[in-house]
Amino acid sequence: MSHSASATTGSSTAAAAAAAGVRCKLHVGNLSRNVRNPHLREIFGTFGRLNSVELAVDRRVNLSKGFAFVAFESTKDAEQA
Repeated sequence: MSHSASATTGSSTAAAAAAAGVRCKLHVGNLSRNVRNPHLREIFGTFGRLNSVELAVDRRVNLSKGFAFVAFESTKDAEQA
């Protein structure tokens, strides 16, 4: 499975958010259609505590649309991911 992640905040904004203790949400793209939430939790959970994992699913065929949002409790953990 290949994935790419980009923080939804800019680097200076991310630093300010880290100082304030604000969580950070990542957009993860290029996911296989057979990826499920437990896969993402297992992979990204190794970088730190997760607040949420939101996988976009095509409800007609019950398969991933190829992207997800992963929210970390710590901006530092999100930047490492």
